[in-house]
Amino acid sequence: MNEILNLTTERVDDIPLLIGLLIRVNLPVIIDRHIEAHGNHKGLSNGWLITIWLTYILSAGDHRKSHVRDWCRKHKHTLELLIGQSIRDVDFTDDRLGAVLTRLSVTETWEAIEADVWLDTTRVYSIEASGIRLDSTSSYGYHQVNENGLMQFGHSWDHRPDLPQFKLMAAVTEPDGLLIASDLHPGQCADDPLYLPLIDRVRKIMNRTGLLYTGDSKMAAIATRAALVYGQDCYLVPLPQTGVTPEFFNNCVSQVTDGNRTVEVIYNSNGLFGSGCEFTRRMFAVAEDEEVEWTERVLLVRSRAMAFRDAQTLERDLQKAEKAIQKQTPPRGRGKRQFAEKAALQEAVEKIL
Repeated sequence: MNEILNLTTERVDDIPLLIGLLIRVNLPVIIDRHIEAHGNHKGLSNGWLITIWLTYILSAGDHRKSHVRDWCRKHKHTLELLIGQSIRDVDFTDDRLGAVLTRLSVTETWEAIEADVWLDTTRVYSIEASGIRLDSTSSYGYHQVNENGLMQFGHSWDHRPDLPQFKLMAAVTEPDGLLIASDLHPGQCADDPLYLPLIDRVRKIMNRTGLLYTGDSKMAAIATRAALVYGQDCYLVPLPQTGVTPEFFNNCVSQVTDGNRTVEVIYNSNGLFGSGCEFTRRMFAVAEDEEVEWTERVLLVRSRAMAFRDAQTLERDLQKAEKAIQKQTPPRGRGKRQFAEKAALQEAVEKIL
């Protein structure tokens, strides 16, 4: 028998794994549940468009929509076998992908999809969330700034104040680090007021209270702490040295150094970590137009490694200051500036110190 054998060769890479995981968490169905297709829509549904697009982003490490169409052409046979549907050449045009993004940009739609993804994920994976960690990050780009747009100039942690940026607030489970919810904000926003909206969404998604919310010092705003207590949750944050905190901190340290407080030695997996003790204080604030009162536990901890680094930094600064002060009174000679008045010399020394 003379049969003509046609072979189709494609690189598979991690595509089956990624699509398999997205199908397992029911992503195509969830997206189609919340994003209805246009009346004249043909071909792959919105859910499958986004599923394959996400696969491309994760596999190719490229978020540009202009390259998705060519990538699908190269993997057409593999993709069709994995999703069990035919893929047309016009399914992944820039216009179609742009239309999908527009539908995803509706806040209510995004939040509904995010909540359903979490519920379906927890059905697939057994997750015991002992707490929630919240944090923000920023990313910049070469974008044109619009008055009400997402990309805005702001304080840049990336040391690129010349480029507009956006902020991403994320909430993940502890200890597994699984993403629960995220919010995008314009780049000029302050971080402090971004925590409570995300916390409210996490409560609805998790459908439970009594969790420990952990964040950085920007989550320590009194309004945020009061809202967490009002919602019957707990928090763990480092207190910034602002407001009444410096005075309270110095008083706690004085009680320790004066011997009025017993210090507990702390060990971790690496051995001696440091030492610390606990203080309590009464707190009063307003949340949801109601006065909230609670007892706050304040942990004063002395990290051995941090103390060693601080001591090194202090010694280095003292040496620099000593040399700078000595230069204020150089030996007499050509080009050597001398202070004629004691007050001027004292002012220069104080400035160095």
